[in-house]
Amino acid sequence: MTSDEKASAIRAVETLIQYKFHKTDLLWEALQTSKMSALSTNARLLPEGNRRLAIVGDAAMQLALAEDWYRTSDTRGQFSNIIRNVGSNANLNRIGLGLGLERFIVGPIGGKAIADTVEAILGAIYLDSDFAQLKKVMDALDLNTEDVRLERQLDLEGFIILDNEAEEEPNGRRKKRQRTDIL
Repeated sequence: MTSDEKASAIRAVETLIQYKFHKTDLLWEALQTSKMSALSTNARLLPEGNRRLAIVGDAAMQLALAEDWYRTSDTRGQFSNIIRNVGSNANLNRIGLGLGLERFIVGPIGGKAIADTVEAILGAIYLDSDFAQLKKVMDALDLNTEDVRLERQLDLEGFIILDNEAEEEPNGRRKKRQRTDIL
């Protein structure tokens, strides 16, 4: 990959995730699959590709989710469900594919490469900036507790009413839509 292609990929991913890196080497490292041994632009060997950043990103994501959970009255079991749902490889893969990250990942894209790349990008943001910025990007990517809490569809003794409605799509199919009213 030429330096122009690399710079273009970095700019494109920054646009997708709504964050501009101070140290673009971190984002470049995040885009290397764990099957790659690549040199970053500062000539640092990355023997495991983005794996180390993915570990940092996973821990930072869990801490951000824990901080949000702490402010609720949810149980520890509910927190475990939040971590399991938000941080699952399936969810991270869905988010990565939704962004089109596979176009910018360097190396074989199989197994959980896309999910690892999303985690690595979160780790890169955390190391490049601060925790508040990480949380902003997580919110922009819908990596937060709010959707998971709504998905539980709990009727808290009449305080929250969940109402499923149908909405017609352009193709003529009916799509269920959930409306939440707080009384």
